Amino acid sequence: MALPEIVSRAIREKYAPRTKEGAIREDVLFVGSLLDGLVVYLPDVLQVAFNTPTPQADGRRYWKALLNDSQAGEGRAHTMTASGFTLVMEREEWKKAATKRAPTAIALTSRVVDEEPGALINSYLIQQDPETGDWKVWEKPKGERPPTKEFDPRIRENKPFNLHYLLRGDRFTADFTRRGGQKVTMRFALRHPSEGSSLLTPEQAVGVGRW
Repeated sequence: MALPEIVSRAIREKYAPRTKEGAIREDVLFVGSLLDGLVVYLPDVLQVAFNTPTPQADGRRYWKALLNDSQAGEGRAHTMTASGFTLVMEREEWKKAATKRAPTAIALTSRVVDEEPGALINSYLIQQDPETGDWKVWEKPKGERPPTKEFDPRIRENKPFNLHYLLRGDRFTADFTRRGGQKVTMRFALRHPSEGSSLLTPEQAVGVGRW
């Protein structure tokens, strides 16, 4: 389930990469749970793999089923038409910093489900200030005690590859087989949803222009 906007904002402010001047970089699209990011930026994968327009509320369950490559557990309630699913991510920064030990592309596996990058670790409580009417986020106290400490989000940072945030231009390639043996390859270059789908046409995917 997507986090409340006020909590997502706090995570973004704390964990988004910044410029030398201290401002959040303009190419930052999303900060937080990687599965939530995939729901927002790669909805086309779910629509094809499950043959249904997938509501965002169910998106996490669909992605867990795909990355586990199984209809077991949370995925059983839905009709998955894909098998042999793989998802590879590329980031321009990785290419610039590439060494023999540092890959330029990452295959996202069931480990994303088990150790989700960007997942919120601590709990929060949202209350409205009776005097100002403003909403405020607190650290959720134990038991029935009233909150006393302002919320300071702690997420599972992914230090090796920074998978706890998504950048404009991040590339994803999804490969799978649909029922009947149809091979499917979908390529994406991330952009803001307000600009349209991040799904690339076949020409865009191989860098072919159209005149």
